[in-house]
Amino acid sequence: MDTSKCLRAFIFKCRKLHTRNQFDPIYIKIQTTHLVRNIISTLIQWRKQYETFLSSLGWQINRGIFSNPLTKKKILQIINHVLNFHQPSIALVNIMETNAFEETKKLVCFCVEIRHLKKFTYSVIKDKLIKKIRKMLSVSGRFYNKYTILLNAFSWDPRRLTFRHVLSKKEIEFLALSLIQIHQPQSNFFKLNSIEQCNCFAHIKKYFNFIIECSKLEFLNVERQIKVTMETRKILQQTQKIIAKYFSVLHEFKWNKKKKQFYQTLSYYDVLNLTFEFGNVECFKAYNYKTLKGYGVKENSKELIRNYKLPITHEVILEGHEKRISSMAIDKKGKHLITGSWDYQCKLWNFSCMNRSLKPFSSFSPFYKTPIISLSYSPCGKHFLVVTTSSQAKIFNVLGEETKKFVKGDCYLINMNETKGHVSSLSGGMWHPKDKENVTTWSYDGTLRLWDINKEKCLQIV
Repeated sequence: MDTSKCLRAFIFKCRKLHTRNQFDPIYIKIQTTHLVRNIISTLIQWRKQYETFLSSLGWQINRGIFSNPLTKKKILQIINHVLNFHQPSIALVNIMETNAFEETKKLVCFCVEIRHLKKFTYSVIKDKLIKKIRKMLSVSGRFYNKYTILLNAFSWDPRRLTFRHVLSKKEIEFLALSLIQIHQPQSNFFKLNSIEQCNCFAHIKKYFNFIIECSKLEFLNVERQIKVTMETRKILQQTQKIIAKYFSVLHEFKWNKKKKQFYQTLSYYDVLNLTFEFGNVECFKAYNYKTLKGYGVKENSKELIRNYKLPITHEVILEGHEKRISSMAIDKKGKHLITGSWDYQCKLWNFSCMNRSLKPFSSFSPFYKTPIISLSYSPCGKHFLVVTTSSQAKIFNVLGEETKKFVKGDCYLINMNETKGHVSSLSGGMWHPKDKENVTTWSYDGTLRLWDINKEKCLQIV
């Protein structure tokens, strides 16, 4: 699984829909949910595979040590397992054309049938699944050890010959894919890629290179044994930390951990913010934030000067936001500037009384953890409109104090003309260029609303 490629492809798809005005929040929510589920389930399966394989070598998970001294044979087994496990995906041969036993083929076919079930309940298929696994183990022969290592990752009880917990549809699918990979012809895996070309964490690559150095030694002394134990403990801890980072990012976007879905629909900016946050996690750098932060600052300014023939002689970079700036607005006199960012902050800049520190005189968050989409000054310059990914826009004065909050609509009404405000997240907003009392906002609910700042209800719905 190459997460960086998945994120890039998903962002490109969302941008394409957004530019064509075909962005459907409900459809994108479903696609984002599938993407997040695949990433999280893959990472959890990786962690389980590490633990089960290491436990077969005598690793004690609770104590974090090896019960027996490591030999050169075990070191080579670690190298072989890590390199084979993280190989890039290749075209798999059909299970019917491999050297697998008939019972194994029947089990894989049964798992495929489970995958296509519309209504999946584990209690219905539990007995059939366990019977087929028991038959497969009874005739497994030389593949018995590989089967048991694989089944242990799914909490298989070797004494009772059953699973300790309820299996999900994804876990059964992953079990079938793992069985197919076990019985692939050796010619497919004869030329293995190096660890640098594999899809794995950066700390796993470091651990792999360290284990290779250990394999070159004739004898592992006590100090080297302790170091191998410490490094093994580190990779398991760091893998768990990375999974926790993903869940902390999802928590900001109201992810339900039990149901594995989002509580609310996602806007275009929510999806971009989520994917960039995922790319910022240590294991997969989908985008480099350092390059993005300073990307094209000088080049873009030169293009603006050249194309529009602006009389610019000096330039200054204003720094203060932690994430990308999504919008900005300047008043007619050119004294005040507002900037909004994906870090949920609005910053007010006053050029008339700014010193050499180049810092904003005020900073505030309009809504709790919602990125700013657009900003717009009133014709008189005394107030400005703030539009975020929520369904309600706000108006603030020059000092950053809230003066008005627009009404939220009723999401249970089908007719948008009967609701008082917007139902889903906003996609933009603007102050009337001449009338200081009229404001326009538009949303992903398909409506454009004209508001009077002195009244609660909107004047017109389009």
